[in-house]
Parts: sequence; C-alpha cells; structure tokens
Amino acid sequence: MVDSSRARASVRARPGRPRGDARTRERALLAAIALFAEHGFAGTRLSAVAARVGVTNASLVHHFPSMEALYRAVLLRISHSLQRWHQSEDDRLDARERIVALIDGYIGWTRRHEAFSRIILRELLDNRARAARARHWYLQPVVARFIERVRQAQAEGAVRAFDPALFVFQFVGATAYFFAARPTLRRIGAHSAVDAFRLELLNNARALLRGHTRSGPWKQS
Repeated sequence: MVDSSRARASVRARPGRPRGDARTRERALLAAIALFAEHGFAGTRLSAVAARVGVTNASLVHHFPSMEALYRAVLLRISHSLQRWHQSEDDRLDARERIVALIDGYIGWTRRHEAFSRIILRELLDNRARAARARHWYLQPVVARFIERVRQAQAEGAVRAFDPALFVFQFVGATAYFFAARPTLRRIGAHSAVDAFRLELLNNARALLRGHTRSGPWKQS
C-alpha cells in the first residue's frame, strides 16, 4: 500500500505541474498585460508570456488554455479596475461637473494604468475582425456608466440633447491617444506635459457642455 502523503507529494513533483498556482496565474496576467500593451493580441504568443514568467508552456496552459482565455482575463482585469474607480464618484457635484469629474477621473486612471489604456486603444484598432463574433464586451458596463451620466444631465436639463456616446468616445480616445503618443511627442519636441493636457481637456469639456446648456447659443426661442 502506498503512503497517501507520499503519493500526493509525488503528484505535486511531476514535471509540468504548476507550483504556487495563484502566484503563477497572477504573474502570467501581469506579463500578459505588458506584452499585450506592447504588441497587441495578434503580436503576442503564449510562449512569450511563459518565457517572461519563467514557466513552461504546459504550466501556463494549466491556467489559461488559450490565448483567447488569457486575453479575456486581461480585459476582465481592466474592466474591474475601471469599475472600482467608478465607485469613487462624488454625487455631491452638479450634473455638469459630474461629467467633468468623470473625465478627470479617467485621465487619472489612465495615468496610473498606462498599459491598460494602451490595450484599450489597441483593442479599438485591432478588434474589427473579432467584433462580429465577440460574445462578451468587458468594457461595455464602463462605457454605459459614462453615457448614463451624460443622459442624466440631459434629463435634469443641465445640458441640451446631443449624442452622449460620441461625447464619451471623444474624450476616451483623446486620453488614450495622448498617453500612447507621449514618447513620440517628447522626441519631436511637442508639448507632452500630462497636467497641461488634463487642464486643456477639462476646459474643452466644460466649454462644450456650456455650449449645450439651455441658456447657451442653441437655446430655442
């Protein structure tokens, strides 16, 4: 009869069995985030992730059976990060300033998570072929929350009717592109200070929202 404790130890020691599963999975996620941000989904291989983590391909597949599974886990991590930021909204602000605060919060989130922002930008550019067959949109709840805030302001009469989705896409795209382009901007001598960009974008948002108020130039007589 085989001693059960020895049998379990033998199973754990077999080649290819992952050690420290939770730590290996987290390290794989962090490595994938860096590689997806740098090379995109199409330019990243499971073998490259495994090499960066320092594990075998078999160990990585134990946690993520495919590139698609790994990419889904990364998108879910980004979505959770954005949702945690959303929970810190200040509802004491008036309707227009809540929208501006959302933009400011997104800039701050991007500043802290530039790799996440680059993945979002790459996803917007590279997802055209996969969009038709995608079954789950991990960032949809976050975008919907932004749009909801704009519609709420419109319902309260703080701003006039305009397309809230286009408004959201404008500042999300501008923020993602700015942070992705910062190294190039510095090399070509263009102004790339984050604080200056932040103030400019917030001032533009306020000006746009003021232009759409009921007392603004589009007021109907």
